[in-house]
Amino acid sequence: MSDQTRAGLETIVKNLIEAAKAVER
Repeated sequence: MSDQTRAGLETIVKNLIEAAKAVER
């Protein structure tokens, strides 16, 4: 897996986590 793809996946994961936190509130 290329670094660029890994960075993109990490960004998506972070966005999902932030969205989950927002939903929990």
